[in-house]
Amino acid sequence: MNNKLDVGKMQNLWNKYYKVFVSEVHFQLIFAPKKKVPWLLCSPKNGTYTDHYKINIGLKDIYDIFEPKTEEEFVIYTLYLIGHEVGHIKRTPNKPWIWGINAGVKEICKIASEHYEGKGKRRFVKTTDIQTFLKYMSDTHDINIHKRDLEKFCHGIQNSLEDGREERIEAKHDAAFKTRMKVCRGLFWDKQPINVKIAAAYLQDADISSKLYLISSQILSLSTTSLLYQKNWFDLFDDDAEINENIENNILPLIAKAVTANSCDECMHIAVEIEKLLAVDLFEAAKANKISSSSGQNSANGTSSDTEGSSDTESSSDTESSSDTEDSSDNDDVRSDNEKSDLKDLIDKIMDSSGMPYNGEEEHDGLERNEIKEDESDNTPDASIFGGDLTGHMPVSQNNQSSNQNMPKGNLKQNSGYQNTGDTNSNVNDKEAIKKAIEDAMSEAASRCAGLIENADTDNKSKQILNNDKAFSPVIPDIDIKKQYPEVDFEELCRKYTVDLPMPAGLQYRADVFKRNIEEILKSQIKRSYDLKRGDLDSNSIYKLLLGDLNIFSNENEPDIFDGACYILQDNSGSMGYGSCSKREYACEATAIAEYAFANLMPLKIVAFDADGDDFVTHEIIKNFDEMSSKSCSYNFLLKGRDGDCNKDGYSIRVATGELLKRKEQNKLLLVLSDGTPSAYSNYANGLKDVADAVEEAKKAGINVVSIYFSESPTNEEIDAYKQMYGNSTIITTPEHIETEMLSLIKTFYFK
Repeated sequence: MNNKLDVGKMQNLWNKYYKVFVSEVHFQLIFAPKKKVPWLLCSPKNGTYTDHYKINIGLKDIYDIFEPKTEEEFVIYTLYLIGHEVGHIKRTPNKPWIWGINAGVKEICKIASEHYEGKGKRRFVKTTDIQTFLKYMSDTHDINIHKRDLEKFCHGIQNSLEDGREERIEAKHDAAFKTRMKVCRGLFWDKQPINVKIAAAYLQDADISSKLYLISSQILSLSTTSLLYQKNWFDLFDDDAEINENIENNILPLIAKAVTANSCDECMHIAVEIEKLLAVDLFEAAKANKISSSSGQNSANGTSSDTEGSSDTESSSDTESSSDTEDSSDNDDVRSDNEKSDLKDLIDKIMDSSGMPYNGEEEHDGLERNEIKEDESDNTPDASIFGGDLTGHMPVSQNNQSSNQNMPKGNLKQNSGYQNTGDTNSNVNDKEAIKKAIEDAMSEAASRCAGLIENADTDNKSKQILNNDKAFSPVIPDIDIKKQYPEVDFEELCRKYTVDLPMPAGLQYRADVFKRNIEEILKSQIKRSYDLKRGDLDSNSIYKLLLGDLNIFSNENEPDIFDGACYILQDNSGSMGYGSCSKREYACEATAIAEYAFANLMPLKIVAFDADGDDFVTHEIIKNFDEMSSKSCSYNFLLKGRDGDCNKDGYSIRVATGELLKRKEQNKLLLVLSDGTPSAYSNYANGLKDVADAVEEAKKAGINVVSIYFSESPTNEEIDAYKQMYGNSTIITTPEHIETEMLSLIKTFYFK
């Protein structure tokens, strides 16, 4: 029984979660300067792509490739595709992309010319040089190849490498995206194994077209899965097979370099090197002319060619037309829909094999190729997704022979793994291991979006944890700290140092970017009133004067002033550390950005809380509610503030609750930043209960209480403890992502 969600149901889910998806786009572009937020669209028929002005999510792509069965799965797959396309907007500029296609075509033709004519026979400078050569190959060698087929082939290689590069970088910066990527790339690997018939054609007949297809498919798989071959590859090919030696000795090192490249520009140069290695095979495949029989059938990876092919055709039009910028007068290369080259069907199959539609990455920013500088510090690989190590040792396979009567004859490899020659001995092509990795990633991804499912009407991904229930009347608790904690002494310390140090340039830059993002959102909320008797002249209404109507003016209406206050409790225990890359530094940098961005928008108080044993609690004021300073209070605290020993979180939450209840603002947010469970209690269980009770009291009083728990490797026990204390209002992240999570949450609170 097929229980997949159909396209109609997915359309309804798209509408249901549209605000969540849009907020994901905005959120991902917060720290991407000069990047305009694209329109987010979906299409039941067309593919998934971006042209840097819009992102189109193809529902049929999700249906065919991922086969979602639940609402939860649909959200996970859609968020992955959005993150993928946003990554292209941030990291795949148009200039090097088009350069890569043009350079690839020239180099392919140059290599082919040297092979068939000898070195030094031709120079390839202009588009006409390419056309002349291709016509020569048609007339002399009966090899029919069109320039646009070569461009499309280069696009396929570029797209495979760039997908791997940008997803690697995005995964480093966004743990949620990394989890979704593991799920989706893992599913794609599992559902799209190597085509046995094509492999057999290569093994039995040395079919050059099949060889070219197989190599192109491995380039995609190796690029996007940290050097993992297609499923069942080693069931068919021994490690000493010619095709394996070709890939591992010549192509694999280039793939590793491309995926870890500093920029799109560098990646495109490497793509050209790979295309040069395949140039002769391209022309020999056209010469063999054994490709047309596969046209119109399903792609080798099991994805309908109608789906992928249509998306490729539609979305590729932008880049294909742009790629001819060298010679706009080129009309000789244009062919009718019915005219085919000997290479066309194979190229279409190669493009289909990616499983991901053509990305028409275009950015009209006027940058020249040598002006592009991005991701220069991001070339350090993250942990592998499923495969080997991108740096250092190249992977090799282990031979583990067994018989299988159903496999084609030739150099076959049965039930073998793919081993990394580095320190790890894991079998990265072990199907069960990969299946388990996919399941674990799906479980993590599901937990991350659980709140989205429960709160489908939210404005963005952070709003799920904010208390928006206005149906009940707040129950104001009797906050008598001394009565509740008769044995505990409390001290609130005022600042004993001068706030005189400016934020460093890097931190100031991040703060400026985030502030601009907030300002853009505010501008978008400004409404204009028309048909007024005074204000700004509305040129579209001047005609009314002929009718005797003087209501020809308009005016802007400022958005409503947000009536809210935010209180941040920042862990100041000894475990936060001190100095560079400490948890204290990450937390202070996050609060510094929030302090700067929301300075004139709402009252914000930041307090460092700690305790000396179980009977003395200290709050050190980092920034008071209405305090304004030209320098960053949070950054100065980072360098000059004191640190404590442990925490008595329940006590501190009640102190903050009492302060918030005294304020006149209607909306109140209490944010607790902590790296561990409370320790200043005589009993661990009593500590958890005290915090849970304090949180419940604050929520009943109408205060949104959210905890951000940050740890490099949280245990299940710690996660359960935080859920016991804060319920669903808990964000679990790494120290490096405190900034991202906290800023998203505060922005949500302000704009909800």
